[in-house]
Amino acid sequence: MRKMRFYGFGGVEFLFKTFKHAYSNHSLSYLRHTHSCWMLGKK
Repeated sequence: MRKMRFYGFGGVEFLFKTFKHAYSNHSLSYLRHTHSCWMLGKK
């Protein structure tokens, strides 16, 4: 039982970390894309 709980917690932490990493990467690329579009539109 204890092992199951430990693995469950580890899995949740791993999922949260990967989700955070993917989210930050996505928002960064999105910001860069909108910024480049804005710069192109200003020209």
